Amino acid sequence: MRGRGRRLARAVVGDRYGAIVLLAAVATYLLCWRVGILITDTYTVANTLVAVADGHLFVDRAVYGTGLRTPGMGLRDGQFYGRNYGQVMLALPVLAALEAVAAVASLRVALAALWGLSIVGLARLVGREAGRPQLGAYAGSGLAIVAFAAAIHGATPIEPAERYLVALQLQTMGAAALVGVFVHRLLTRAYGGTVGVAAGLATALATPVGVWAQFPKRHVLVTLCAVATAYLLYRSREAGGVDTRYRALAYVPVGVAAWVSAAEGAVLLVALLVVDVPTGGRDGRSIAAAGATAVLAALPTVVTNYLVTGNAGEPPRTLSAGGSGSLAERGSTSTRTDGGEPGGASGDAGGGSTDQTAAGDSGGSETLDAVVGGVEFLFELLWRGLRALLREPETLFVTFVRGGYVAGVAERDAGEAIRLTVLEAMPLAAGLVAVPVVAARLDLRARAAAFRRRPWPRPSALRTVDAFAVVYVLALLLVYLPRLPVHASLTVRYLLACYPLAVYGLARLPSVRRVMRERPRLCAATVASALLVGGQLLVLYQWAIDATMGEAVQTHALVGLATAGLLAAWAVADALGWRRDRVGAVALGLAAAAGAAFVLLAGLWHFAFVGPRALPFV
Repeated sequence: MRGRGRRLARAVVGDRYGAIVLLAAVATYLLCWRVGILITDTYTVANTLVAVADGHLFVDRAVYGTGLRTPGMGLRDGQFYGRNYGQVMLALPVLAALEAVAAVASLRVALAALWGLSIVGLARLVGREAGRPQLGAYAGSGLAIVAFAAAIHGATPIEPAERYLVALQLQTMGAAALVGVFVHRLLTRAYGGTVGVAAGLATALATPVGVWAQFPKRHVLVTLCAVATAYLLYRSREAGGVDTRYRALAYVPVGVAAWVSAAEGAVLLVALLVVDVPTGGRDGRSIAAAGATAVLAALPTVVTNYLVTGNAGEPPRTLSAGGSGSLAERGSTSTRTDGGEPGGASGDAGGGSTDQTAAGDSGGSETLDAVVGGVEFLFELLWRGLRALLREPETLFVTFVRGGYVAGVAERDAGEAIRLTVLEAMPLAAGLVAVPVVAARLDLRARAAAFRRRPWPRPSALRTVDAFAVVYVLALLLVYLPRLPVHASLTVRYLLACYPLAVYGLARLPSVRRVMRERPRLCAATVASALLVGGQLLVLYQWAIDATMGEAVQTHALVGLATAGLLAAWAVADALGWRRDRVGAVALGLAAAAGAAFVLLAGLWHFAFVGPRALPFV
């Protein structure tokens, strides 16, 4: 049994460095965790978990909220149904574990013990890698014991009704930590441990993935599926050929993503097919294995669709999207005011869903019609996004660069500017502006000659992942661009999967890898000092001016843009031949610290209204 546990742990985290990324992320998320609901459609998901735990898919009682008419709740044959059933089903093991622990101990104390164990494990691993295993073990154990004693002294009980929400939050935190682990594993195999660990920690702790870790939204799970697909796609091409096993496994996360959110699963499938089919070769066995795995991975989605909507091709979300049961008809009614959900009702605004009844599935033809309608709707969304990109390019600026006060968004956010653009939330992404410069300096003639050769050479594993990342990010952007900016997105959460892929793109730059390998201590020292000193100054400033939520968030925005500008200037200068590794290490460290500061303060301070802290000693 112990050997199986080790093999499972190795299969998930890879090595000791992967365990360090996982434990560091878990310890941070638990520290920032508040038990509460930030966005109203979480009521729907939490009540759906209550229903599924009771043994049925329809929702018959509102444990969370004041009633069942919450955003995303659908109605069929007089019964309410929720959404994101994949997310709900995957939370059941976590809920079962919580129930088992609650039968013998206080959950609040057990969570403190979990945090203490993560600290002990992290300290031991870091101490071993630093050559001081005893110091790490003693320091971690001492901190864990003190924190655990404080938790026992101030612990309050977690009510049984709160366990469903706690299970969803723990699931999301685990998924967010695994996003960093998979980024680490991919880049470690490509470039070594130093680059891999830095990228994994940056993904988990210095991007909005960490902000959304404690909020049970579908975006974190979909992000994990996207990163896992990229990792498995890399493994399938790693040896120079095509590994049938990993090529087939790359379709498993696609099925999970579709189970959580049909639209985003479809986007992920399109991106994978566009890259995998032309580069995977014509081996019949490999194609058959990938196809069979894709079909099997889709079975949970198909079965859930049939049980909820009566049509295997209609996802539960369509029950709350209006229309008459046809995805094609529903797609034609989707507008820019739908709150950011592709083809669905707003996930952020209050109010009930429509009382539409899905058409029953009288045969395979209706399922086929629904699938065809869904495909047509997906490509309609992509076309709308392309038109929006051409007609309203200014949307890109307020989504990626500077948002500030947007009247149409602020009117639903208590009149304040509490949203950050991609660059404001993740200053590290600014380094990607050097990509065109690096590409322009390549030997284009040699590449053109290689392209003219027949047969075309198979792209490398990294080139394959590059293509997947570009296609997926563009597809995701086109689907959501006509709806951006929207209320309660905070850090453009609909594009959350783009953030870890941006870290991957940053690690592909030779200048960034060089700095990570040659100046790791300076970069780490910059992050630590910026957080410990600059973070305290940021807190004192916001406290001194008695900052409102909007003022606090916009302070983070300005800090993020300042550090992003420094990083962008260095990255472009280095690509042009001006090599200053010390400057690069400081720029990368400051950008990472700015992102990490928002992750920490969002959980510890800005979202205090969400609910009480899970760990009473914080």
